[in-house]
Amino acid sequence: AAEGQTAAELANTIQQRLVTFIKEPQVSVIVLQVNAPKFFVIGNVTRPGTYFLRGETSILQALSLAGGFTQFASPRSIKLIRNTAGKQEVRKVNYNNMIDEGGEGNYLLKSGDTIVVP
Repeated sequence: AAEGQTAAELANTIQQRLVTFIKEPQVSVIVLQVNAPKFFVIGNVTRPGTYFLRGETSILQALSLAGGFTQFASPRSIKLIRNTAGKQEVRKVNYNNMIDEGGEGNYLLKSGDTIVVP
């Protein structure tokens, strides 16, 4: 399992395991593709797109990464779409409530989440 390791760390792990079979093994690891967790922001934001989920990220932080709202956005009608156990779960989010009510509705994102700003 390579998850959570850098290329150098993985090479070192493989090298240590090969020592029992090969004298002084030489190991190189090249990363061809990164399958990091992602979330998506679509709709009336300045920079819609795919973003990497690095650590805990809330809806407000995601909207900030996406450059905020365009002039046509409806911040009271944001939707968070999440796939849970094979079903699509849709949560309505009101930006004004998140700001005014101390973060109510400011969910932490999970891999694959989509934020829709109408």
